[in-house]
Amino acid sequence: MLGIRLEQDLESQLQALAKRSGKPKSYHAREAIRQYLASDESEAKRQSRLASGIVADDFEADTRGWTK
Repeated sequence: MLGIRLEQDLESQLQALAKRSGKPKSYHAREAIRQYLASDESEAKRQSRLASGIVADDFEADTRGWTK
C-alpha cells in the first residue's frame, strides 16, 4: 500500500486521465511507477555497460568496414 500527496496540477491531470480512460487513478499511478522503474533499470544497465567499455567495443564492431 502506498499513499502519496500530489501537487494540485498533477492531481488534476491524473484525475482527467482516469476519467478519459475509465480506469482508476491508482491504475495509472501504478503503471507510471512500473514504467519509471523499468526505464531506470535499463539506464542503470546502460551505464554499467558504458563503465565497463562494452558499448564502446560494440560500437567499434558495428562500424567496422565503414568508410570515413
